[in-house]
Amino acid sequence: MREKATKSHIGEGKAGDILRRRIQRLAAGKFEQEQPVLSLSEEKIEIEVLEGQDYTGEFVIEVSNHVPVKGLIYSSNPYMECLTPEFEGEEVRIGFQFHSEGFRVGDIQKGEFCIICNQLEYSLSFVVSIIRPYGNASTGRIRNLSDFIKLAQTDYMEAYRLFASQGFQHVLKEEKGKELLWYAGFGGPGALISGMEEFLVTINAKPRIELALKEQEITYQDIKEEQKETLFVQKNGWGYISFEAQTDSSFLKLEKNVYTSDDFTGSICDLIYYIDPAELHTGKNYGRITLENIYQHLTYEITIIRTPERREQEHIDYLEEQRTLAHITGIYLNYRMKKIGAGLFASGMLDALNHLIAMRPENDWYLLMKIQALLVSGQKQEAEWLFDEFRRKEEAKDTPLYAYFLYLRTLWEREESYVNRLTAEIEEIYQKTDDIRVFWMLLFLKKEYCENDTRKIRAIESQMLDGCNSPFFYIEGFYLYWQNPYLLTRLTDFEIRILYWAAKKGVLTSDLAMQITTLVSEKRVFHPLLYKTMCVAYDKFQNNQMLSAICAYLIRGQRFGLHYHIWFERGVEEDLRLAGLNEAYLMSMDLLAIKKIPRMIQMYFQYNSSIPYKQKAALLANVVALKEKEPEVYSSYRKRMEEFAIAQIEEGHIDDNLAIIYSDLLNKGMIQKEMAGPLAKILFTHKMNCFAPNIVRMYVLHDQLRKVQCVPIVNGSAYFELYSKDYVIVFEDTKGYRYGSEISYQLEKLMRPGAFYRTCMEYAPYEISYLLYHFTSRDTHRAFMPEDSEYLRIFLKEEALRESYRAELYAKAVHFYEQEDNQELVEECLRHAPISSMKRDDRAYLLNLMLEYRLYEIAYPDIREFGWEGIRLEKLTALLTYEIEEADYESDDFLLALCAVTFQAKKYSKEMLQYLAQFYCGPTRVMAAVWSAAQTFDIDTRDLEERLLMQMLYTAEFVEQVQSIYESFVSHGAPHLLRKAYVNYFAHFYFVHQGIVPENVIRGLKKNYEEREELSQVMKLALLYAVAKRDLSIEEKGVMEMTEQLLQEQLVQNLYFAFYQQMPEEIRYRFHFYDRKFVEYRTNPSKRVVIHYQKGESYVDEDMNEMYEGIFVKEFIVFFGEEIPYYISEEAPRESVVTESGRLSCKDVCGRENGSTYDMLNEMELEYTLKDYEKLERLLRKYDSMKKRNEERFQLM
Repeated sequence: MREKATKSHIGEGKAGDILRRRIQRLAAGKFEQEQPVLSLSEEKIEIEVLEGQDYTGEFVIEVSNHVPVKGLIYSSNPYMECLTPEFEGEEVRIGFQFHSEGFRVGDIQKGEFCIICNQLEYSLSFVVSIIRPYGNASTGRIRNLSDFIKLAQTDYMEAYRLFASQGFQHVLKEEKGKELLWYAGFGGPGALISGMEEFLVTINAKPRIELALKEQEITYQDIKEEQKETLFVQKNGWGYISFEAQTDSSFLKLEKNVYTSDDFTGSICDLIYYIDPAELHTGKNYGRITLENIYQHLTYEITIIRTPERREQEHIDYLEEQRTLAHITGIYLNYRMKKIGAGLFASGMLDALNHLIAMRPENDWYLLMKIQALLVSGQKQEAEWLFDEFRRKEEAKDTPLYAYFLYLRTLWEREESYVNRLTAEIEEIYQKTDDIRVFWMLLFLKKEYCENDTRKIRAIESQMLDGCNSPFFYIEGFYLYWQNPYLLTRLTDFEIRILYWAAKKGVLTSDLAMQITTLVSEKRVFHPLLYKTMCVAYDKFQNNQMLSAICAYLIRGQRFGLHYHIWFERGVEEDLRLAGLNEAYLMSMDLLAIKKIPRMIQMYFQYNSSIPYKQKAALLANVVALKEKEPEVYSSYRKRMEEFAIAQIEEGHIDDNLAIIYSDLLNKGMIQKEMAGPLAKILFTHKMNCFAPNIVRMYVLHDQLRKVQCVPIVNGSAYFELYSKDYVIVFEDTKGYRYGSEISYQLEKLMRPGAFYRTCMEYAPYEISYLLYHFTSRDTHRAFMPEDSEYLRIFLKEEALRESYRAELYAKAVHFYEQEDNQELVEECLRHAPISSMKRDDRAYLLNLMLEYRLYEIAYPDIREFGWEGIRLEKLTALLTYEIEEADYESDDFLLALCAVTFQAKKYSKEMLQYLAQFYCGPTRVMAAVWSAAQTFDIDTRDLEERLLMQMLYTAEFVEQVQSIYESFVSHGAPHLLRKAYVNYFAHFYFVHQGIVPENVIRGLKKNYEEREELSQVMKLALLYAVAKRDLSIEEKGVMEMTEQLLQEQLVQNLYFAFYQQMPEEIRYRFHFYDRKFVEYRTNPSKRVVIHYQKGESYVDEDMNEMYEGIFVKEFIVFFGEEIPYYISEEAPRESVVTESGRLSCKDVCGRENGSTYDMLNEMELEYTLKDYEKLERLLRKYDSMKKRNEERFQLM
């Protein structure tokens, strides 16, 4: 609830003091002579206030004529608070604050500041428009999406800072599409800049940036030193982009791997790479630089040709040497496996060795190897020549090379003692060198190896377990097993390595295969090389015993992956009697494949269900899918399938196969009440297959729901719920980058909720999924049907709904219930409606209904919070009447302001008038209107009258009813001070300012005089002035006596005024005003006024006397025909300003018989002018006689 704007009432606090002091001064006859001239800094206040934020501003009141101003300010709108309700000075800053909480974009609030000050009332209107919070940017205010897009094109980083701020959602508030949902997925505090790019692309605000290479390939020649090169990458538009660069070659080094928009100058990015010549080999070197993001994959092919150098030729020779040695190994393997005879062996070896000797003539190993080849082929003479050649080299006697020489001599000479002696020498060399080549020789010489194959195989095992991987040991080891399969008595890592090597080389025999089959039954731990060996053996020999061994081995090792299914499938086809085979078949099968299940499997699982539900679901899904072709199978499974389906539904399980089973079950109308709850999620489950790499999760955002579904993507697939068409999907990769609708994916609906949800909804009406689907799957013009009433009531209470959707739904629901004439549900909706989230028109609609249903206790706080715009006045009047009575007529600023607003719209009640009369302060015209309206009711208006009269006297702004108001106030027993101030003011206004005053003022003054009340000076002057102006007739009773008395008082004080000459003739002659002229000048009392008049030939300067506040008078006696020119000036210390000029003359003579000597002199002047000398002579004699009588009567003492 917003803070209430406060204001003071007259009579309370300092505000009342300001007015009371004025009343006291008026009552004492003290008046301000000069009215302040106000200048406001604003003619009209028009402001825009951000939704949900308070706005603070100010305006300036200046006094242009330097008359200090003091006053009060009222605001007619309770949401506009005046922060400076009282002010004083010549330049005052008035602060104000508008409280916008509760208002929505597009709301408008109007009102006025009523400025009450000394001798002035002023109205300053204001208009407040509620606008969406926006961002300030270099391009100006960002009010909407269009502005934001322009900003992004101009300054992308500035746009990103706004995008990642809390307030950006306000920019999208009026968008009609899915922009807010997309922003919820991509934006907000902490959003990545890539997220903004995806947002803009997804909403079609810009095209996606694409990368291109200026060149696709390049070739270099003979690079000697490290070389820096540049690959130019182009982009085709504005926005953000990133990509990763990788290379597959060691001779290419990238300066950096990750590039973003910051690395582009204009549309070009320089991708720097280096070529390292140390990593180049002779000939053609091929390399590739790959540029990749989730949408693009670009390659740049690099070829570097290098001409070989001397040192490099050695490397080439080395490679050639290694290839030849590998060839020799192959020849030896084929010879040992008896694939070739001694002749082919020798010829092949000799060719290869001759090539090696030509390349490496210094390498005596090749010489000795050639000797061995010659010996094998029976060419002893050639061998002997080479023996002699070796002897001449004088090779050291303790080297592996010499040991090889000795070994070859044992092949030349087979005499036992000779062989034994050389064997001992060779073993001695082995002891010294530990060379595996020497060990290999001993395998064929030592008796313990030659006579015992087991020892020999164990010796080979020992060497291999120590890390020796020479192919010659694999050859010799396998040779032993090949020769004697029963030598294979176990399957340790050593045996498995030998056998796997043999399988790869294609030399595995059926006997060994069968031995493996026998031994594998003892293996409990899965070994991938053993499995591969058995696969090769089966493929080669196709033996059911071996197939059974493979299946059993996989079952023991719990290997049920899809790629193992082929073995279990073969096992079933061959009708193997193997425990666990049927289960393994299902465990390993493709759960999504629809195919005919072998009869044995079908029969077995009719009575056995000891497999996980996913595998059983796959079996049953196939049964359902093929029920038309195999109805008898379907029939036999039906009961178990129904039981299984119900159990899985209750567990809440769902996948592709279960969906098939569920649909089959539900199509039979077998929906049970206890199933309705779990089906609430199952029916709406969808499957998504994502084809983009590295996508690990997705976010599903529904327009109607608060909560975001975060769904992991496993093996490219995910299961999630969709309830309506109003949703978006945002994808996220392993690095946290998010992507929108351009990601490649396939969406599949697993179930058909439209066929089943109604039945489920009857059983489980509180499940939001059914309700949401029900109310969002229709055309908008058929939003609700009569049977929806109860469902809608439940749906409206659902807290999971997004507040904006719920608010919109409430308005539609109320309209629907009204059409259905369901007053109970209308009232229930009104009591719980989320008014704060509603759009302006919906809010007004519901508030009006609340008032119609007399739900005042609910409606009033909302109207107080969100304003009364759109509320029908007659209903507002009823509400205010209720609230006034509820408050027991206690003062409340908001209630008072709203009463005033409604009253000014001509809608009110007696209670409202009574409340306004008791408390309202504001513009004088409005207060007077309240008073006038109150006269038609029996309402006590004394307080209102007092406030009105005090305010009018303070501001000098009077309404036409002022006389009636005053009279009513007096009849109610008005305080003497205020009455006196009132009469004094108007007496002063009447006399000093010569204004028109209410008739009762003059009559009241006369009555006061007659009742001998004390009259102030200005009252007396006002009475005399009224006589002169004929506002009081001299014929009235007592007026002549009053005039003579009051006039005598003034003359005794030497107070003369020009209006004396307007007095009735009797008065003028009685007081001898006929022979005088008065020059009267009115100005500020603080002025010094000088009259300059002609006397004789020159001018005389004379200060004019101030007779009353600001009224200056100079008295003259002017004879008939005489003219006295004059002018008046206001004098200041350094200047004199002439303000008035004129002439005094006398053109009339007194026609009375008993005129004064002044009259006789004027009459004589007239006769002289007319040349009536006879009459002139008579007047002279008369004047002379009168003069003598006066001298006799009045003698000087």
